[in-house]
Amino acid sequence: MGKINFNVLMVEDNNGDAKLVSEMLKGYIPVSFKMSRTNCLEKTLKILKEEKFDIILLDLDLPDSHGLVTLGKIISMNYRIPIIVLTGFDDDDTGIKAMQMQAEDYLIKGYIDTNLLVRSIRYSIERKSVKEKLELSKQQYKSLAENVPSILIRYDKNLHIKYLSPKAETITGIPSNKFIGKANKEMGISEYLCVLWDNAIKDVFKIEHRKSLEFDFPSKNGLKTFYMTLSPEFSLKGIIDYVLCVLTDITERKHAEEILKRDVEIFERLVNERSQELAETLIELEKTKRLSEIGTLAATIAH
Repeated sequence: MGKINFNVLMVEDNNGDAKLVSEMLKGYIPVSFKMSRTNCLEKTLKILKEEKFDIILLDLDLPDSHGLVTLGKIISMNYRIPIIVLTGFDDDDTGIKAMQMQAEDYLIKGYIDTNLLVRSIRYSIERKSVKEKLELSKQQYKSLAENVPSILIRYDKNLHIKYLSPKAETITGIPSNKFIGKANKEMGISEYLCVLWDNAIKDVFKIEHRKSLEFDFPSKNGLKTFYMTLSPEFSLKGIIDYVLCVLTDITERKHAEEILKRDVEIFERLVNERSQELAETLIELEKTKRLSEIGTLAATIAH
């Protein structure tokens, strides 16, 4: 396996702390660290525009910026670089707030050794990568959900709506986000459909298998026929967290099927009528043929 190389930006105005961290990373042979350093927020923002880094080691207290404001200003620039906060105070509250602001980790100066620092760097980079992949996946799912012609509804175990795709607005005439957190009975649909949907969702949570329904729905554009598939969504622990319902408008298909069925019935009736007429014609022809044969025979006898 090739040697791993990380480009590190250290934001630290204390020369002693900066040198200590640099020496720690230099002594870690399995990984190569390219170190760059700034000592104030202004220079940090400038170098971030010019160079790409894998990780930022950030001291919150700089000559031109102090505390979590420093972290907030860097994050607001959306450089998408994982940040480890280095603090000289044993202050869990600051550390927790820093991570809530999207820092990947925080370390207390004076309690850092090489292994802890390298482990934090590697985990922070990997964690940031996983978060970005997850965010991309969410964006792709959202794009798919918003553009697919079907309506998507996700229910939790309390049968409350956790997600409703924008397509639903074309049916209800109400913005989809108005229904988030509500039950089916609060959507203004009939009691029959409420009971039908609720029972189907409960069944999927219970049997852990996909099922389907077909029903008519009085939309703002008239009566529509929908085909609904209900699928369980499992957590990493193998437990069903949600049920995803996909509603597809099959009104036109049902209408086409009815027309086809009607045309088939008409065709069969016409075929039967023509067959009857043909049978009667054949009988008449047979009678005519026999009378002709009798006439011929009588003429022969008379002759």
